[in-house]
Amino acid sequence: MENLPVFYLGLDSEEFNSLMTAMNGDINSAVSHKEKEIFSRLVISLESQKNSIGSLIFKPGAGIRQNITQLGSSIKRLKQIAKAGQESGLSQLPAAA
Repeated sequence: MENLPVFYLGLDSEEFNSLMTAMNGDINSAVSHKEKEIFSRLVISLESQKNSIGSLIFKPGAGIRQNITQLGSSIKRLKQIAKAGQESGLSQLPAAA
């Protein structure tokens, strides 16, 4: 992809192992609390990185600026999905489409 920075979505080994233990291989199974928690943290991390990168872009009309703005809309939707999953106790997170 052009004009889109690479984002870091990291988990340390303890978090990753905890997530793997909490996950079930069945795609139709309920989403665990740990999955929801880590999803929410990754979305917050993505938003923070977007804001940091966005503040560094000074070149008017740069393609990356538009992509960062569009990414902001996607992050907002991901946050809504994460919040809905935590508040309503959904067994599955809704599709991000």
